[in-house]
Amino acid sequence: MNERSISSARPSRHASASVKSHIADLQVLGFSSYEARVYVALLHTNPATAYELSKVADIPRANVYGALTSLSTKMAVQLIGQRPARYIPVDPGDLMRRIARETSGRCDEVAAKLSKLDTTESHHYVLDIAGRKHIQAKTNEIIASARDRIYLKASQDVLEPHRAALCDAAEHGVRVFIVLFGDDPDRYRVGPSVTVHLHEGDGERRGVADNLLTIAADGTQALTANVSGDFYGVHTQSPPVVSMAETVIRHDLYLAEFFTALRPEIEANFGPRLSELRARFYAPQEYDRFRATFEREDAIEPEPGIGDAPDNALAGASAAGAGNGGRGRSG
Repeated sequence: MNERSISSARPSRHASASVKSHIADLQVLGFSSYEARVYVALLHTNPATAYELSKVADIPRANVYGALTSLSTKMAVQLIGQRPARYIPVDPGDLMRRIARETSGRCDEVAAKLSKLDTTESHHYVLDIAGRKHIQAKTNEIIASARDRIYLKASQDVLEPHRAALCDAAEHGVRVFIVLFGDDPDRYRVGPSVTVHLHEGDGERRGVADNLLTIAADGTQALTANVSGDFYGVHTQSPPVVSMAETVIRHDLYLAEFFTALRPEIEANFGPRLSELRARFYAPQEYDRFRATFEREDAIEPEPGIGDAPDNALAGASAAGAGNGGRGRSG
């Protein structure tokens, strides 16, 4: 490692908050207070003797010697001279990468040992997750742990933070099936094992469900989350719930294929955007939101009383059905 010669002056007062933050970060990683303070001081002043570090870090010299010994054991500092003994820090990037590798390996070993102690019957709980950061982290975790298949339904703005994780999964041959709200499916076709379909063939948002992220992997775990406004969701390994999530997304994939091949026939029978079916099977409030989304485009005409009779078809859809040999549904 090349020596770096940095001013041996103590960090300026305006930098003290930053220094404290760095020290706290190192303590989270298992450094003692003295070890963290000496390592940070050495980044400011190197090469340096124990005496010099004692002045910069404001630590008694005896404690500096102890910290340097333990930092040498951690391979965080290097001795470069004997008379007097001078030290330089190991590059922070190299140090953190090594700690990450060692910690990851140690965690895997501990997990394997502890799993042998778990003899209780498995209970598949549904766990609440709140906050954008935690939901995104759990989604990436599910993608990274998948070995066979991933089913995913989301809008492209929600999916974008996970594109890199999906690329990694595709590189490892994991089959990925995506139902996308949006207009750029090609961006997420990141490998030959990835299939992307626009929702209902056009990727348009339809209603409240469009604000959800749903992902299931390998038939072993699933997550669904609201990603509009307050981010909150649930994660589970419950087999029936995971199976349900996979089934719902698979049926969306089927529907997208149907629309691609048969849109004119489907809309002639069931109205634009399946409006007749939605009138029959949505709750009144859901249908009102759906209708309000599109009536300004004149594709769906407002129909008085729909809240009282949700199984009525839209006027425009009924007319389309009537013009199709009387096969249009009235609800």
